[in-house]
Amino acid sequence: MNKRAFNFFYGMGAAIIIVGVLFKLIHLGGALANLLLVVGMGVEAIIFAFSAFDAPEPEYDWTKVYPELADGKARPEKSVQAEQSTPAQKRYEDQLNLAATHMESLNALYNIQLEKGQAFTEALGSTAENAAHMKDAFGKLSGNLSTLNQVYGGMLSAMRIKDR
Repeated sequence: MNKRAFNFFYGMGAAIIIVGVLFKLIHLGGALANLLLVVGMGVEAIIFAFSAFDAPEPEYDWTKVYPELADGKARPEKSVQAEQSTPAQKRYEDQLNLAATHMESLNALYNIQLEKGQAFTEALGSTAENAAHMKDAFGKLSGNLSTLNQVYGGMLSAMRIKDR
């Protein structure tokens, strides 16, 4: 039996068991639940019986990938890296260092912009205060001009009466 069919029957057997147990738990289907459990458990039993005859998976020689495992002694990680350094790793390390340098530059630029933004906010706050003071001053000036216009208007009226 190929691996795909084996996995299909294994999964379907498990699904049938789960549905049968669900039916049993909610007391639904009586004989149907029993049949589902018997069929599902039977399929699983056959699958497990067949899997007993499968050839074991091959063991890999991990010392080819991790040479430090060969002698059974742990070596410091730095020496392993130094021994296995390749030009590609060197380029990668250089790129990481360059990226770190650029990040530091961006961080410094960000801090400068943040300081300028705070200074601008403070200046904007004082400008708003000045605008409020100017509004008050213009209000007083407007009141004074109104009073002055009334005085001058009264004087002009008095002068016109004499002209008649």
